[in-house]
Amino acid sequence: MKRTIAIFPLLVMLSGCTGEQLVTRRFKSMQWNTKPPHELIELKAIHIDPPQTTPPQSAPAILSLSERGQASYIDVAKQLQDLKKSDDLLNLLAKPFPKNVHEAEDGSMVDLTTINKLIVLSVKKVDAVMLAPNDPVTAADRIAKLELTLECGADWYQFQNWDKLETGYVTIDLGKVSHESSASFNASLTPKLSGSIVGDGEIGVVRSDKINEELALKARYITVSGTLTPKKGVIIQQGGIDRDLEGNTSVALTIKMGGKNVNLIEFGELIDDNGTPTKPADISLKIIPTRIPYWYEKAEGVILNASADYLFRHVSEGKESVIEGDDVVTLYKGDVTAQKQIELLSKSDYQKLSEYYLVKDGNGEVVLLKHDSDLHNLALASMEKWKAFRQWLISLKPIQFSNYIGKGANRWSLIYKGHILRQSDVESLGAYPMRSPGPAQN
Repeated sequence: MKRTIAIFPLLVMLSGCTGEQLVTRRFKSMQWNTKPPHELIELKAIHIDPPQTTPPQSAPAILSLSERGQASYIDVAKQLQDLKKSDDLLNLLAKPFPKNVHEAEDGSMVDLTTINKLIVLSVKKVDAVMLAPNDPVTAADRIAKLELTLECGADWYQFQNWDKLETGYVTIDLGKVSHESSASFNASLTPKLSGSIVGDGEIGVVRSDKINEELALKARYITVSGTLTPKKGVIIQQGGIDRDLEGNTSVALTIKMGGKNVNLIEFGELIDDNGTPTKPADISLKIIPTRIPYWYEKAEGVILNASADYLFRHVSEGKESVIEGDDVVTLYKGDVTAQKQIELLSKSDYQKLSEYYLVKDGNGEVVLLKHDSDLHNLALASMEKWKAFRQWLISLKPIQFSNYIGKGANRWSLIYKGHILRQSDVESLGAYPMRSPGPAQN
């Protein structure tokens, strides 16, 4: 009998005096109002650079050799290098084998047409709003459904991929999706690329349900799904009982611009800290394959537009209790645009990326770099690099001047008007900006 008396008050508390099941019921009554009298949420958007991973370092050269090879390497190093103390030898042994001077540092192309950004979308309920006389927005109200949209602001750049989506409730790896519940699936993001930038069609679809039981009386969950196409990314969040979608959502995006491949020349130290020019034979040189963005004269930079469609659950009666089964609910459906556009790349920064500088004279005669059968335009990444190279050429004494750069198998010659470059030719040379106009856009 004591056991029956102990349970009875709990049943009354959960069910109410009339016996209604308030705990497991979502509302007492509901009506739709398709448009709120004014916007009920605010949307703000920012972007930041994603965390950088440390690139792998090259292993010391000595570790690639056998024991006898290591001993020979040390003997030769002692003979060829001016090693005055033990630290000098240790520093030398820590160095990797030199890289091919014809390649970038990692042997791959430098891609200036790809932008990786972490986009943070912040959604907040508008404070102190009256939906009707004596009917304000309160803590009992919530954003029940949220559809966040990111769109490209122009046709010359497109979405290529996304990596990770984070909300206040669940983190989803968009390349490999899994659930904590028994239902799960994987979504592979392997788009087929074509056209001037990337192909048409859907790049990826994801879905994840995060389910937790609370007191075995109700399931609290938030469902997240999303699609990414070349021009638009959509993230849909569906809240459950007692789940307000107010807060931050972040997604790591990759944006791709169309572009052209060029080979840029990178010189090593030209003038040391004491102002002494480096001998031409000691200059290091690298040919760096680089993909630069197409040039569009009227481009305003890389810009994304953010917007949100939402479903707002407003409680006009029953807001005093935490149980939702006694709520009189009105659902408002609205849409809002972010207060500012998301500028991933400014107009001036885009223009800098889209230019390189070709060394030639006013009549268009180009300076060439020749190495055996290899022949390259003397193309530099910036005007500053040309000024430094020109200053080095002028600072050489006539007896020091040589049309050769480097030595041995890595010796290059400077060719101008079909002959070897002379020091007197330098005065007539300049660096001229070069651009690659892109295909016509709609």
